Amino acid sequence: MSSREISDLAGILALLLFCAAATLRASKLLRSASNAINGVVRHKEAHPPVSRVTLPVTVTDRLGQFVSGLRQEDFLIFENGKPQVISAFRNEDLPMTVGLVIDSSESMRAKCSEVRAAVMSFAESRNSEDEILVVKFNERASLGWPPNMFFNNNVEQLQAALAKHSPEGETALYDAIFLAMKRLELGTRERKSLLVISDGDDNASRISSQQVLAAAERNSVPIYVLVFQDHTSINSQAAFLTQLAETTGGRAHFIGRRKKASSIAKQIARELREQYTLVYSPSHLDHNGAFRTIRVVAQTSAQGKLLVRTRPSYLAQKDSCLPL
Repeated sequence: MSSREISDLAGILALLLFCAAATLRASKLLRSASNAINGVVRHKEAHPPVSRVTLPVTVTDRLGQFVSGLRQEDFLIFENGKPQVISAFRNEDLPMTVGLVIDSSESMRAKCSEVRAAVMSFAESRNSEDEILVVKFNERASLGWPPNMFFNNNVEQLQAALAKHSPEGETALYDAIFLAMKRLELGTRERKSLLVISDGDDNASRISSQQVLAAAERNSVPIYVLVFQDHTSINSQAAFLTQLAETTGGRAHFIGRRKKASSIAKQIARELREQYTLVYSPSHLDHNGAFRTIRVVAQTSAQGKLLVRTRPSYLAQKDSCLPL
């Protein structure tokens, strides 16, 4: 081979090596760009913005009387201490999905008639367009309506359903609340609430109290508890039920000798009908898995600062539904 041929071959080899190196660099750049894009996509998927927070809000005066007729401008919302913009406001008595969790265990036998009176008092005082979920429980939690029926709003059928159940067995309160929260998600109404009627004991649940509390914290449903127990002799179980109610923006009522369950149930039904609904889109968009505190202020020039009850916080997470 001549020196010129060798020189030409060397040139061709150098050109091939240069092209290969350029191709490799281009390939690396493409992979890097692709990974960057995918990283952005994955980051967005892992931390999508919180679209909105919906708050049922109860407003009373200093005497405990419900305050109606307030306007959107009468409210202020703060998240983690920062003011938020209210994007929607409703003060109508809109129909809702209501879950009734009814204790049918042996410990409730002596209170059976009072429980039925409380349920009927609540049912007769609610919005007639509400859809009702019934969960009854002893050592096992089950749906109270006939098979293939989750919701109903017929008062006569509710009364008939209550008459069929005779208290017996142990108490799986936590399981029943957990089941009710899960089924309540199937309701068609935007507003939802839960009323638990029990003596507060639990000796048969597979679900723990902390699991129930964690699920409630991830939900937006206010839980009201009507407990056949004297509040003056409060124990750890009563404290838990109070925490459960307050965490969700509801309220725990303890029925002693001087209170009637039916009148308290009627009061709860009225409170649900008097509630305002406030909606806002959080100014802080990241889902970081942390709790964000909520404070709502209501005041007017005529009445001054009013008393407000709503959920005190929510969990900033990707999936706002219950992982049940």
